[in-house]
Amino acid sequence: MDLRKQLAEPSGFLTKWLVRRSAYALLCAFMSALVCWMTAHYGLGHRSEWVGALAVGVSVLVVIHLGFAMGRRASTAMLDRISAQIEGEAGRFSIPPLQSLGWAPLVRLDVAIQSLVRQQSDQYHAVQADLAKYRMLADEAPGLEVCFTPDGVVQWMNHDARQKFGSEGLPATVSELVDAWVYPKDRVMLREHIDKAIQGLLRDQVEVRLLHAGNPFTWGLCRLMPSVAGEGEVLGVRLSVQDIQSRKEAETRLIEMVAALQRAQALKEHYLGRSNDERMRLSALLDIVKFGILFVDRDRRVTYINQAAADMWGLENRDEISGMRDTAVMELSTALRIDDAAYREHLSEVVARNLRSEPYDVKFRDGRVVREQSTPVPSSDGRQSIGRVWIFEDVTEALQTQNRLIELAECDPLTGLFNRRRFHDELDRQFADAMRRGTRLGLVSFDLDRFKEINDRYGHQAGDEVLLKVTEELRTVIRRNEMIFRLGGDEFAILVPHARRESVQRLAQRVVEKAAGIPFRFADQPVCVTLSLGMAFAPDHANDTESLVNAADRALYRAKAEGKNRWQAAEERAWDPVDTLAKTSLTPDFFTSSP
Repeated sequence: MDLRKQLAEPSGFLTKWLVRRSAYALLCAFMSALVCWMTAHYGLGHRSEWVGALAVGVSVLVVIHLGFAMGRRASTAMLDRISAQIEGEAGRFSIPPLQSLGWAPLVRLDVAIQSLVRQQSDQYHAVQADLAKYRMLADEAPGLEVCFTPDGVVQWMNHDARQKFGSEGLPATVSELVDAWVYPKDRVMLREHIDKAIQGLLRDQVEVRLLHAGNPFTWGLCRLMPSVAGEGEVLGVRLSVQDIQSRKEAETRLIEMVAALQRAQALKEHYLGRSNDERMRLSALLDIVKFGILFVDRDRRVTYINQAAADMWGLENRDEISGMRDTAVMELSTALRIDDAAYREHLSEVVARNLRSEPYDVKFRDGRVVREQSTPVPSSDGRQSIGRVWIFEDVTEALQTQNRLIELAECDPLTGLFNRRRFHDELDRQFADAMRRGTRLGLVSFDLDRFKEINDRYGHQAGDEVLLKVTEELRTVIRRNEMIFRLGGDEFAILVPHARRESVQRLAQRVVEKAAGIPFRFADQPVCVTLSLGMAFAPDHANDTESLVNAADRALYRAKAEGKNRWQAAEERAWDPVDTLAKTSLTPDFFTSSP
């Protein structure tokens, strides 16, 4: 609609002005006619005067109408010139000032038109600037940009999209564009999305494969954005295609990595399950073994304790022990140990050395003996220790059995005295100790006089009774540091460490007197038993154990040769028993004599 039509419409300001002026002229004519009529009707003048007045009124009305008609025509002509001038200069948004001839309405009209033109010019240039900017942005935007109408006709393409076709010519429709760009298997899907976008039903994005020179295809992301008017009418559709090949490759690598991680996780879970199974088997095994087992970490906190260890140390709830420091666990069993201070010192030394410890026997107040040993646990690389494992074994029964075996091997079953085997072991040990320390070792050898005759006359039971009684009585005269042995039959020996000649002689005297004073009665007859004794000293009489035994035996033989019931020192004259023993007559019938 041009400017001339706008000015000629009834709603235009000029039309309204002319209508108002016409109404005013008609009103004036009507008033003139009314005056003439009233004059004629009321006799205000002669008829000729009335006719003259009416003629004047009609003439005035005609003149007014002619004036208004001429004015309207002149105004319309002027407005046509103005409209033509405005339309001629509208494209340049530059209109010269109107010739108002000082008429105020035209002046205001000119001002209004110039203001409107300036506003439209500013808006136009702003729109053109924005359009240029957006066109530049769209043209330089990464990817392919295409705009097409609802009929599928391509309206605009950016630089990259045009470059993709090169010299082949730009496609006229979006369907041709799809055939030229999209991988055959993805064309149907993209066309379905385009149809939905044209209908205004879809504003979405879809990934498709794009044809690419040198490669079967590359991946692209297509965005379809319909432009919808206020009434819901689709004006056009924008198609944006972004290259996502790098992202797809990254996604492929990520998927492969995730798959590898899932396989690794599955393998880890598999081995973890197997590890847990092995752990449960190991835990079950450790719980049924008789050895106590305690694991501590590098901070000396308990990580595992089996039931056997908890029972040995009197720990009621082993689950509460986990996480406690080993010193706190030891505090819970302090009352059980006989020498707690010594054990704590032992623990400190073991931990300080961080080496495998030697077996250590812990004695408990209830008589039990627990043997403890520990070793550091190295890390997988062997560079450091990750903790320590402690092994506890209740050796109470084993020690008792061992002592019993030792007793059976080294003790005489009849008298309970140490036997010949133990005698030689102790002789070697004490002889070496005496030589090392520069002290004297005394050896006392003795046997019962005519013991064979007692066995033959009264039987072996009587002989055993004599041996038991003599052993029992002689124990009362032997000091704690002196050891008595039964070497076999009626042969005995006593080892005296750190011996002094006078004390050993007094010992020999006590032994001879004690044996002679023991009352026996067999077959209702009193029997007196005596013994002969020889003594020797090292290093006084020998420089080795064999020489020491031989020297004591020679002294014993001399005592027997001199009448029995006496003692004799090596290379010394026999000692006569005092008082009654010295006066006792040892005749062949002494068995019937009273002591």
